[in-house]
Amino acid sequence: MLLSSGLLTEVAVARQVDWKRDLEFLVAEIKQRHPDPFTVISESDFDANVARLLKRIESLDANDATFELMELVAQIGDGHTSVVPDFKSFRFFPINVKWFKDGVYVRAVDRSHKELIGAKLVAVGDHPIEKVIEQFSRFMPHDNIWAVRQRIDKQFQTVEFLDRAGALDDKDTATFHFEKGKIKLTAKMRAVAAHDAGRIRFINPYAAGMMEDSVFLKLLIKDERGLPFWNEWIPAEKTIYFKYNQCRDPAGFRELVEGTAAFISENKVDKFVLDLRDNSGGSSLVFEPLLKYLLNSDLNQKGKLFVIVGRGTFSSGVFAACEMRKTNAIFVGEPTSGKPNHFGEVKTFQLPSSGLKVQHSTKSFKLLDDDSNTFEPDLKIEYTAADTFAARDQALQAVFDYQAESK
Repeated sequence: MLLSSGLLTEVAVARQVDWKRDLEFLVAEIKQRHPDPFTVISESDFDANVARLLKRIESLDANDATFELMELVAQIGDGHTSVVPDFKSFRFFPINVKWFKDGVYVRAVDRSHKELIGAKLVAVGDHPIEKVIEQFSRFMPHDNIWAVRQRIDKQFQTVEFLDRAGALDDKDTATFHFEKGKIKLTAKMRAVAAHDAGRIRFINPYAAGMMEDSVFLKLLIKDERGLPFWNEWIPAEKTIYFKYNQCRDPAGFRELVEGTAAFISENKVDKFVLDLRDNSGGSSLVFEPLLKYLLNSDLNQKGKLFVIVGRGTFSSGVFAACEMRKTNAIFVGEPTSGKPNHFGEVKTFQLPSSGLKVQHSTKSFKLLDDDSNTFEPDLKIEYTAADTFAARDQALQAVFDYQAESK
């Protein structure tokens, strides 16, 4: 791949990329392969943008040309269709942020900047954070604003994205401005290559001792194991908490559902919580055993069955949420980053000269009569930094509170 902080790599020096050829190939393939690429942008407007880019793309370096192609495809407005940059060649700043109701906050950082944990990020260089995010959204394939909020934490770390937003001091460094209470903090950070990122010693709110020992913390720590799905019994609430993160491993998922059902049959269970907040997709068929069980369960009652959704719920994760509309579940959390009626079933192809990968939808799915650009929960939760850093899961707490009021 040919990305390296806006500079041509040794490969590119030896073999100049024919970006015009790549652009023409990209447009032809998208028009042929995508089921309907012009639901958000008209074909005439898209073609006009292509024509303008054709006139200048040969004068761009590898990094700029790649981002121009990313922006062009992002205009289609399909979260499953994008030009995929080579993140392995990107460089990263040792900071991780998250977008909350009350702003963008630091949730992990290199130990040399541990004072920034929990600080609010207000600007990069002389660019307010709102302007930086606005620039980022141009290159992100997204169905709605929640997709931008979901992806900002990863892409914000990269030199290449911040460079395109015009927020760097130079090709290696950026100056970040923060607020922590009434205190203003500034940190100048130097980027590291992707292969060196694993050597960074990150500190997070757990290590900083900022979180309480609670059932919420227990669930957060368990989820860090990266399992595709798991469950937990919360005895104080007589609640089964079922975390469904990835739509894969149907045999393993069926086994977990059967084990959960057996536990419920032998214990007094008042509540069942299905958490889809981090489910970004996979095979929709995996979910069938749990849906079938819940539809026929005594827990399929309002006030007993809950589904938590959020900005991380995408693709087949949204499919699972829509399927749960067949039950009496109450939906809690944020709107989803994926649309109920969306394009999907992704395939890929490569551009002939640069070798960049392009992923694209091949089918259209209609899951709900309402053609909203997101799946809206019944009880909307807007997460705050203070609650999150104190290990208070506002969505799960809302479930507990709702049921307490209904008794």
